[in-house]
Amino acid sequence: MDNLFCIASDSVLFWLLQALIILAAVAAFAANKAAEIRAGKGGATLTVERGKESMSLFYGSYVALNSLLVAICLSVDVISDFRVFWVLIDTLAPAYICIFNPWSRNKLLGWAQYLRKIEAR
Repeated sequence: MDNLFCIASDSVLFWLLQALIILAAVAAFAANKAAEIRAGKGGATLTVERGKESMSLFYGSYVALNSLLVAICLSVDVISDFRVFWVLIDTLAPAYICIFNPWSRNKLLGWAQYLRKIEAR
């Protein structure tokens, strides 16, 4: 039982959360680069101008994720001497994932469509 409490502590879960956010940003970067390489080898390319609804989805996702991550950073004592650094990381990584990376923006739109279909049932 003590191991469960140790695993669920801030000193473990904070670093796990940070690793997941950084891995998500790296995965989005790699997936976008792979798509660019495929497009350069004769793959299909598409330019999309995003509408207000999809842009509000991206901005809303960013604000929600960033707010949660910054609140966690400001509330844990594990990083008491490096709060500004981790707040910057937790602001820049979600911005890249939710706003700047085309691959992850397409994933966000796919998830939103999936959730709309579930809601319609």
